[in-house]
Amino acid sequence: MRERYRLGIDEALIFTYILIAVTVAVVSPGTPTTGTIIWAVLLGSVAPLPRIVHQLNTSFSYWLRYAFAAELLGGIAWGSVTWLALPDSEVRQALLCTVLTGVMVAASISAAQFRRLNLAFLIPYAGLSITGYLFTSNALSIASLFLAIAFAFSVVMASEHREVHLSLIRLIVANDELVNELEEEHEALSNANRLLDDQAWTDSLTGLANRPALANELAHRLDHLKTNPDESDPVTVAYLDLNGFKQINDVWGHHTGDLLLIAVANRLRKTIETSTLPNNSLAARLGGDEFVVISSEDPETLAGVIAGAFTKTLRVGDRRLPVRASLGVAAATWTTDPDELLRYADRALYRHKNTPGRSADWRIFDDAMQHELAVRRDLEHRVHAAFESGDIQAWYQPIVTLATGAIVGAEALVRWSDGNEVHQAGAFLDVLTEEGLLDDLTERTFVHADALQTEVEDAGHPRPRISINVAPQQLEQVLTNRSSAGDLASIAIEITEEAAIPNPERVGALLRKARELGAEVLVDDFGTGYSSLARTAALPIDVLKIDRSFVTTLLTSKQSTAVVSTVVDLADKLDLDVIAEGVETIEQAEKLLKLGVTVGQGFLFSPAVPASQLIKWLCEDHRFVDDTDDMAKAA
Repeated sequence: MRERYRLGIDEALIFTYILIAVTVAVVSPGTPTTGTIIWAVLLGSVAPLPRIVHQLNTSFSYWLRYAFAAELLGGIAWGSVTWLALPDSEVRQALLCTVLTGVMVAASISAAQFRRLNLAFLIPYAGLSITGYLFTSNALSIASLFLAIAFAFSVVMASEHREVHLSLIRLIVANDELVNELEEEHEALSNANRLLDDQAWTDSLTGLANRPALANELAHRLDHLKTNPDESDPVTVAYLDLNGFKQINDVWGHHTGDLLLIAVANRLRKTIETSTLPNNSLAARLGGDEFVVISSEDPETLAGVIAGAFTKTLRVGDRRLPVRASLGVAAATWTTDPDELLRYADRALYRHKNTPGRSADWRIFDDAMQHELAVRRDLEHRVHAAFESGDIQAWYQPIVTLATGAIVGAEALVRWSDGNEVHQAGAFLDVLTEEGLLDDLTERTFVHADALQTEVEDAGHPRPRISINVAPQQLEQVLTNRSSAGDLASIAIEITEEAAIPNPERVGALLRKARELGAEVLVDDFGTGYSSLARTAALPIDVLKIDRSFVTTLLTSKQSTAVVSTVVDLADKLDLDVIAEGVETIEQAEKLLKLGVTVGQGFLFSPAVPASQLIKWLCEDHRFVDDTDDMAKAA
């Protein structure tokens, strides 16, 4: 603003000197008179006054109290001297009109503030007008009065100009403040965006790159390697986790576990910075205690450097913990697909951790593992196709009375019919779980069992009790699809002790709801859990199934005999039924009968069979009597 005023005053000063020169030339076309020269010199000497006043910072109130009177008196004196120096009265009149008009124009050009406008221009020339009014003839007095009116008008206009000027200043100041606020908001938004970017690509606990950042960086490097193989650095991935991390969490708590993860991240970061690894190496945390390092180093060197970083203890809080890392390493010579390369490294880590007597802390992906993965991928494809085609479905192993061989129910066991070969669940269940098909399989088993029961019932026979193994997470979905009493009639829900231990209250609530819908509840593999007797009474169960491990050793182990006897006594006290599974010999069946077990299942009677075979047996009231006559007599 001050710069704008200064420029305006410079223009006014130039305009004033031009006006003086033109006036002198008009009044004295030839050689100027002495009076005209005196007038021009006096007027020219006062012309720079606006610039001088512009440099002053005198307050307006101070000017009203002191400077106004001094300036008015000085103006009158200056006007009188100027008047005496001017030529005759007509020339004086013309000069007054010309000069005062020019002064007002100059004042407008300068756009000075009201106080500076008066100090610079109006007060001295007002004194000149007053002098002319007092000492001149009527004609000049009239001209002086006109000029005085013009002066008053100039003052009013200057005042109006000042108000507009102040409004403009306020508007500019407000605009500047708004601009500043917008800049601050923009800066805050930029900071927030940077923070979000950091959070999006950084692990919040350790500060390392997170899974999305790792995937992005690995894809970028592999794409470059694929398109420019001769100009790109090699890509090697090391996948590592911590040995004994779960035990540290269990013993020292999750807070210590988090501190340990931070210490591991710092060790990885420092190793990359201070070791011989290339500067482009990147450490990332996938989650839990799993970390990945990407580097252009060869696999052996990379594995050795990282494993060597964990040969020393780590400081965690106020203690030092001996932590070692297991590594799986894979190079991009096997694949340029990011997910596949990570899978190869993970596979190498898995093989390392499951290799007994290993001498190193790492394993590098090789041909044997490549073959294993190829076989695994083929299995995944076949299992998925078999599930979609219905070749994976429930078969049924009869549950019989040990004394008579009569069928009292069956357990649904998933089987895969693959041509002439039948695969048990252990061969493919983990694949179905990884593919996210376990919920569909469970629901399919319930629907299949209901159809079997309905067919037997329609043939005029009682609905058989079908036992179905269900994990708690699948049971919740099953109960969601069935909400009316009787929807689970003649169904027995089998659940293991281990499945109930992590959340017994939640599992108990689900089992009670299942019983309300007509189901019985069986505890499978009973006796293998570490808190069987303590937790059994709290669960809403109907049947205990003795685990096959006790039945198999029943004839040779006093401990197994004691466990079976204890289970029978417990069941009798809790008013529960008992089923023995894994009965394979007549001697085992006889021993079970002597111990009070009346119902069992196993290869002694039949393996799992298709639904059609079980339906045939049930409709024929089939009994497995060939090997049970002696048992019937013993009973």
